Amino acid sequence: SAVASASYTIIPEGFVKVKSTTITGNESWTTSSSVFVIGRTITIPDMYVCDHEVTQAEYEKYCKYGSSSPSSSYGDGDNYPAYYVNWYDAIVYCNLRSIAEDLTPAYKIGEETDPAQWNGIVGDAVNGYCGPSSSNSTWDELTYDKEANGYRLPTEAEWEYIAREEGTSTTTYSGSNTIDDVAWYSSNSSSKNHEVKGKKANSLGIYDM
Repeated sequence: SAVASASYTIIPEGFVKVKSTTITGNESWTTSSSVFVIGRTITIPDMYVCDHEVTQAEYEKYCKYGSSSPSSSYGDGDNYPAYYVNWYDAIVYCNLRSIAEDLTPAYKIGEETDPAQWNGIVGDAVNGYCGPSSSNSTWDELTYDKEANGYRLPTEAEWEYIAREEGTSTTTYSGSNTIDDVAWYSSNSSSKNHEVKGKKANSLGIYDM
């Protein structure tokens, strides 16, 4: 899922608003967490969270795949989640979508926010872009602007907070005590990807967490 800062006056289509909070690790629900621990204060900002994984149609509007592309063997189609996407590709997608929607891109290499100008970018404006296929020390030094209103990946703490339904979850899994209600996994997926939002959402209205 992509997230964006909560600077809109209305909730963007396909997104859910998640409320800000400060977590100290002393909350009743943090006892089973290795991220939210006593002695570490973490602030979760107001943000909008995409209610599904980025689909292939959404990804391919701006980006291409690197060495491998989705296939019918593992799930191929507009409403299937994008896969064969590395971290660099995800960053490129976030910034390109931000630029296209006149938002402030979240990620920078040096002071440059346009991925088309980044050293090591692969592709072009016609066929789409992707990032390097192997480790790149320059890209590893990129930073993100916490004040930007563009798209970005959730941090580990933000993801857990969302999966725990803003700390209100009482279920084993995000949205249910029964894994088949909310997740595709080895025993029910036939070793394939499935279209997004095919299972039950959690209480925030976010799927596939």
